[in-house]
Amino acid sequence: MQIVHATVERYRGIARLSVDFGPTTVLIGENDAGKSTLIRAIAVCLGGGAPAGTMEIEPRDRHGEAAGAGPIRIRLHLSASEPREWERLATKALRDLTGPDRDGRPGVVLDVTADMTETDPTRRVRWAIRRPGVVDESGDHQGKAGGKTGDRRAVGTDPALLTELRRVCPAIVIPVDRPFLRGEPPAPTDEPGARPGDGHAGMRPAPATAQDALLERARALYRRVAGMTRPVREEDLVRVLASSGAGAMAVLGWLRHAHPTADADADTSASARRIDRPGGALTLTEEGAKAWRPGSGLARLAALLVLGALLEIEGHANGEAPGRRAPDHPGGRDGIRPIVIVEDAEAHLHPRLLAAAASILAELPVQKILTSNSGELLTFLPLESVRRLVRTREGTRVHAVHPDALSVDDRRRIGYHVRVGRAGAFFARCWLLVEGETEFWLLGEIAAAIGFDFALEGIRCLEYAQAGVEPLVRLAEAMGIEWHLLTDGDRMGGEYQDAARDASRRAVGRTRVTRLEEPDIEYCLFEHGYADVYLQAAGFADIASAQGRRGQPLSTRAIIDRAIRSRSKPALALDAIDAMRRRSRVDGTHVPAILRRVVEQVVEQAREGGA
Repeated sequence: MQIVHATVERYRGIARLSVDFGPTTVLIGENDAGKSTLIRAIAVCLGGGAPAGTMEIEPRDRHGEAAGAGPIRIRLHLSASEPREWERLATKALRDLTGPDRDGRPGVVLDVTADMTETDPTRRVRWAIRRPGVVDESGDHQGKAGGKTGDRRAVGTDPALLTELRRVCPAIVIPVDRPFLRGEPPAPTDEPGARPGDGHAGMRPAPATAQDALLERARALYRRVAGMTRPVREEDLVRVLASSGAGAMAVLGWLRHAHPTADADADTSASARRIDRPGGALTLTEEGAKAWRPGSGLARLAALLVLGALLEIEGHANGEAPGRRAPDHPGGRDGIRPIVIVEDAEAHLHPRLLAAAASILAELPVQKILTSNSGELLTFLPLESVRRLVRTREGTRVHAVHPDALSVDDRRRIGYHVRVGRAGAFFARCWLLVEGETEFWLLGEIAAAIGFDFALEGIRCLEYAQAGVEPLVRLAEAMGIEWHLLTDGDRMGGEYQDAARDASRRAVGRTRVTRLEEPDIEYCLFEHGYADVYLQAAGFADIASAQGRRGQPLSTRAIIDRAIRSRSKPALALDAIDAMRRRSRVDGTHVPAILRRVVEQVVEQAREGGA
């Protein structure tokens, strides 16, 4: 099972939010956008940590600006991710509540309402599992298909139902601020006959749920591998991993990759942490133990790896895990379909390890929900998986790219010009679309000259000459990013302006497009106080000396072309920036007016876009 849609109202930092989920979903947005709150809401409903049939919601969880506006509401739509999944995993009581969702797949709706205040802290938390399409007590419609209005047979409030739902699709959160696989590695021991994993102090209570059992197995395997803080023959490691199932051998394969085989005469001191060769010794002493410490990149990656291995070996993904048979589930086996949530997925990871983590996540046969502030991570994920959260006065808006919004050619251009090279642009508030490298360097420096910092304002310059205007405008609007186009005054500039208007779903006027009066940016600088930059590059002392071979005065275009042949367009732009800095020390008025207006406009758009 997987979450296909969630609605959260008046919960912590979220006034209102509605978001669709896919098999993999990555949540991006600024620090107060509500990413962690959304994860917390899912964990409250499906985490399974609360006593049976209850939700851990307190009066302080009420949205600070929502006093008197209504109760906290969390609603999760869960649907089957493969045919007959509910029949195979759920008991009859839960299956009886399923019905077709908006896509025709069987599913249920978990609806949670918490009506409490600080002055009246009485815990009035109500929940119900409903068939899609059933109207709840407040009159809200739960879907487009399913049960009839008021059909009480399609509504369940038995605590056993919530326990069952949490069993078959628990939310497993891998947080950034504390180790997921809790429990310190066992203390090293040199006692004769000691086995890997010996020395672990303390006993854990028996797991209460299927989710707890899965996590306990992951912790145990993690501790046993992490506890190998002395030379251990590979055959011993194989035995340890094999005791947890054949799929856990992936851990060994990854360790081989992380500690490449060395030559026989290579350094074998304590600092050489490696697998010598098949049948050799795996040495994870003090240095190796540090790599596995809680919170390290390697430990975080290992947590994903171990979880994935256990999902494979236990068959949780397809319901074939060994365990008790559900009494009213004839012919089926008990199992779970967890929802794996990774907070700040890139935390503590070098780019190489980040690539490894992304590949592991892609292979996990379950739904994944990630939060991230890394453009690097986004390059490994489908474009449609990204959800950009923007907090506004009315609530949190969620922006995403619809699968049909971009053509194959658009995707190619975006993939090359934005996702791979400038994926950080997805985190910007406003895109300033410029033709090429000259404008890229120039506009940021002009902003600094008049007192703005594009990075702090959330503004990114993107060159559109090769990518094309249309795909960039479509992508920006799909992701809820403001944009402004700066074009030349020539024929191509007019075509770019028309393309932006055709691609945009918004009214495009001066607030979104600026077209230079001059043919290009070089001509603009020449005509607005920086002719000397181009004259000097062209080899002339002043405009009067700018003459051709026959003593005829050269045109402005001829001077600019000669300067470009001598210095290149970007180099001339940098020369103009240096001149601008020198003159700004005197009176600060030497920025061309039209370029000043562009900077001021995009700053205004960025600030409005982050409201």
